[in-house]
Amino acid sequence: MPSTPTSSQVIARRCRRRTVVAVAVVSTVCALLATRLVYAFVHEGKSFAIEAAVPQLELKENPFVLREAWWNGELNSGDTKIIQHQLFKRNEYWFWLGCSQTESKVSIHVYDSEGKLAEAEAWQDQNVAAVRVVPKNSGIYYIRVAIEGAEENPAEWGVVYAYR
Repeated sequence: MPSTPTSSQVIARRCRRRTVVAVAVVSTVCALLATRLVYAFVHEGKSFAIEAAVPQLELKENPFVLREAWWNGELNSGDTKIIQHQLFKRNEYWFWLGCSQTESKVSIHVYDSEGKLAEAEAWQDQNVAAVRVVPKNSGIYYIRVAIEGAEENPAEWGVVYAYR
């Protein structure tokens, strides 16, 4: 006839079961996180845009502050995309566009609500372009991005922006 387990034996069994369950849960979570890391990727358009932004972000006096918000998508060569965005008077903004295809030519322009160019400065260099805007009024502005000469269609693009 089997003996009745003591209370310390019952507690020890429960602890072992809980430990096994905890190890299984932790192992599963670690495996899921590792899988996510393996499949993580770098958005090339955004990466090129951020690289172009570095000089304005590293200014010694009054640097621009990079926003977490950004836009991306895919465009065929010759196509454009319009992004609506709220800008505020008394702020200054930089918008940078990057494209994954280094041989493509990209452009970015900002228009006010009346359809007039609102940019104070702009530049373009192959697959990256930038525009600086000092809004005269607060309101909705339209950011137009375009890609020309993409070797593969569609081309991946990304826009980042900063303000001060």
